Amino acid sequence: MFGIFGKKSIQILSPCAGEVVELGSVDDEVFSQGMAGDGVAIVPEESIFCAPVDGKITKLFKTSHAFVVTTKSGLSVMVHIGIDTVDLKGEGFEALK
Repeated sequence: MFGIFGKKSIQILSPCAGEVVELGSVDDEVFSQGMAGDGVAIVPEESIFCAPVDGKITKLFKTSHAFVVTTKSGLSVMVHIGIDTVDLKGEGFEALK
């Protein structure tokens, strides 16, 4: 992008290896209906998830099943791991620093 109109682009990477699927196909209305914002779903091939953008973790859910990374430009990207994982109350999740 040339930046003629002041717009910048940012590259958002996958937080883990796996198959990318449309968010609308997820069996959770909050995500499939776009209530949590735009995005994609990934059928993971591994159990380690990383930040998809260069930034700072600005929110780590108490259960460690989700986190938000905010870039220097103010873009916030949420990574939510699993369906109904909030019900696990953090069991099986470990946030690494």
